[in-house]
Amino acid sequence: MIQVVALKSNGKIKTCCLPSMLREIFLQSNNRTNNSQYFDTHLDQRFAYNFDDPGLDANSTQAFRNKGIPVSVLFFDKREGSEPGKRVGNILSSGIASEQFLKTRVLDLECIFRPQLPETLSKLNNLKYLSIRWTYLEELPLCICKLLELETLDLKHTCINYIPSSIWKLKKLKKLYLPQNFRSKLEGKPRGNANETLHTLWGVFLYGNYPLLGYLQNLKSLQKLKLAFQLNGSEQELQNTLA
Repeated sequence: MIQVVALKSNGKIKTCCLPSMLREIFLQSNNRTNNSQYFDTHLDQRFAYNFDDPGLDANSTQAFRNKGIPVSVLFFDKREGSEPGKRVGNILSSGIASEQFLKTRVLDLECIFRPQLPETLSKLNNLKYLSIRWTYLEELPLCICKLLELETLDLKHTCINYIPSSIWKLKKLKKLYLPQNFRSKLEGKPRGNANETLHTLWGVFLYGNYPLLGYLQNLKSLQKLKLAFQLNGSEQELQNTLA
């Protein structure tokens, strides 16, 4: 549930944080009930898959069948190779098919090497937070663009080169973190609710007459913006002179 944000020079943890979605659940809960009841009814409804556990069967729902319906699902497996991605795909497919994950709000796949995301992921109608950071995923599954309740999408440190314009169909999207590499291209332009809801846009790579640059002024709620630029030869020389 707690994410490491920064490390000290000696390798120890410096800063931690909770996903913003969990903070919102905390705040909503405080309006309805006392803290002790909240911890009993919500924080226990999480499931963390650690593949160091030899008893975990990725081909069935037995691993989570007796744990109720999880609000958040987290995976831990930093091994390379195709096995982690396959196991994650099997668990997600089984969990969605058995309707165990249909009320899940947080799905964290960080550091799972190229997870195989099933098309049925689009059935997670309550999902608000999705992280595939550090997965080195090469292609953005179109099913992600159908998660209409999604508020945070984290694609940092992936190998995704093409983000389709259908990403702007996510009407409630508040935070969009992109791969920020020189090949990555965000298609289309913000439209509809995106102009009102998006307040974090991180890692947009701009080059030439990239059309998105002309639409940034329409993002009325934008609070955080990180851009990268490709400079031509003369622009690089000018930058070196100014430096």
